[in-house]
Order: sequence, then C-alpha cells, then structure tokens
Amino acid sequence: VFYYDFILHGVRYAATTRKKNRREAEKVETDARRKEEGRINAAPGSPGGPALLTFGDAMDRLYKERWSRTRDHERTLARIKRLIALLGADSPLASIDNARINQLGTQLRAMGLKEPTLNRYFATMKTLLITAQREWGTIATIPYIKLAKEPTGRLRTFTVAEEAKIQETLRSE
Repeated sequence: VFYYDFILHGVRYAATTRKKNRREAEKVETDARRKEEGRINAAPGSPGGPALLTFGDAMDRLYKERWSRTRDHERTLARIKRLIALLGADSPLASIDNARINQLGTQLRAMGLKEPTLNRYFATMKTLLITAQREWGTIATIPYIKLAKEPTGRLRTFTVAEEAKIQETLRSE
C-alpha cells in the first residue's frame, strides 16, 4: 500500500492512499493536494491567497516566526520598520518585483547607507520572499536580489591609549 507525504504552506500532510498501484496512489496524492490548496485559498484571511497578504502583515508574521527570539532582533525590527515605511505596509506582497527592489536600493542609497548595510536590508527582503514562496505559498516567483561583496573580517582601530600600551609592551620585550 502506498502513502503520500507532502508539505503545503508549511503544513505537512501524510496519509495512506489505500492503493497498491503506484499510478492510482499518485492520483490520490494529487487529488489530496488540490483539495488542500483549494481549502487554504478559500479560507478568509488565509495566507494562501497572494492578494490577501500585505507586505506589512508578511513582515510581522516573519518577525514573529523567525526573528523575535534572536539576539539581534532589535536591529532586525528597526530594518523591518524602515522597509515597511519605504514600501508601504498595505502594498500586496505579490507586487514586489525587480523594479520595486531596484527602487528600494536607490532609496536606501539616497539615505546615505553603505553597501554592507544595504546587504542587511536586502537579506531581510530575500528571507521574506523565499519564505513567502516556499513555506507560505503566497507568491509565485521571487525577484532576483543581488547582495554586494563585502570584505571578510573586520577592521579594528586602536585608541591612542591602546596604541601606547602595545608599543610599550613591544619595547619591553
């Protein structure tokens, strides 16, 4: 007897097909998947419909699901608020395309942000869009977002006092 097992909008569905023939079992799985997709998309206020999920709601949901318990959640929340202010909380999530991403980059650069900071904003957007497509199923395609190259490591500068202490230590040896 064959079983089906699939994930739809972040929910796992698994059951027996009660069929011993592979083709019949695949048909049962396809029917079950279509039935669940129809049920999810028909539910009022469900995240299944692309037109129903706004950018602000999507960011709020992702923050609660993924970022609220992280060490860097305050900075992430500040980035989210700025992104919502720039793109609009009520704009449909499905309306975010390459042109909007390019426009966002232009707006952020006009604010004086450097490439590494832009990467943080674009990484937040990428995470949202990938999650919306793969886990929530609310958008069909993900616009291409290219992150700028960053130097590896950090540049550390010493204070005058630290420099004096280092020179003193080196001279004593």
